[in-house]
Amino acid sequence: MDTTSTEESQLDEMLRLYREQDITAMQALIGEDNSMGQYEDFLLNNRNQNWIPVMGKMMAEKPTLFAVGAGHLGGKQGVVALLRKEGYRVEVAIE
Repeated sequence: MDTTSTEESQLDEMLRLYREQDITAMQALIGEDNSMGQYEDFLLNNRNQNWIPVMGKMMAEKPTLFAVGAGHLGGKQGVVALLRKEGYRVEVAIE
């Protein structure tokens, strides 16, 4: 199998889902990436957890816009879910 074609196809699919604001499908696509498995906590989940108190402090000081990579958005450990769990109203805008 041509690895480059597969990677381009995955990127095209991720971009399509991103434009459609389908965070759930993006998370599922990322979850299919077997190379991420053992690093998901380190690269995504732990970082997301650490960001929530920092974001809360910043938002308490003034209105704030946060831009994060698509992989950090979805799932139970994603930034959107974690902020909502803390009681914040989260709107996701992709332009």
